[in-house]
Amino acid sequence: MQLVYENRNTGVSAEWKKPVHVPPHLHEAIEVVYVTDGEIELGVGQELFHMDEGDFAVVFPNVIHHYQVFGEKENKVIFLYLEPTLFPSYYRELQIYSPKNPVVKKEQVHPDVVNAIKYLTGITEGDPRMIQAYAQMILAHVFTTMPMMDKSAVGSDDLIYNAVEYVAKNFRENISLEKMAYELCVSKYVLSRMFAKNLSL
Repeated sequence: MQLVYENRNTGVSAEWKKPVHVPPHLHEAIEVVYVTDGEIELGVGQELFHMDEGDFAVVFPNVIHHYQVFGEKENKVIFLYLEPTLFPSYYRELQIYSPKNPVVKKEQVHPDVVNAIKYLTGITEGDPRMIQAYAQMILAHVFTTMPMMDKSAVGSDDLIYNAVEYVAKNFRENISLEKMAYELCVSKYVLSRMFAKNLSL
């Protein structure tokens, strides 16, 4: 994995890498995904979305997602992380909504989105106002072209999803396997096996 750009003062970080399977996780940033070579599967909630070269996707803050790669083909993907502080006018919408389908196929991706991604992943330093303008350009296209749904509808009854969500909501506390199992109404042994097999938190 090669880190292309990271500067917390501007609220942008990016990775350009060969994707592998990434277990379910969430974070506070908006995650932009752009496939430059090959294909990947993006999982959001219980849905799996296929992405080919040139496809674009976005995952809103605090939405659990994962990645899978099938086959032996060469795959390269840009992962761009945009802090919510870049979008003060969209703050409420980012907390409430999530795209029904996070993927835009290559033929429908606006050239402005591609140009903004290339700009944000290519800079080593830059005018914060320009960085914010390009980031907001991406989000403006997202809200004008992607149907939205209530973020609570993205959840599922899947144990992995519920475990990741539990950890994310309680990460400031001391989390024990017994307490977590009790809160999720499952055996601590089932939970332990699930962590060992599926998750790295």
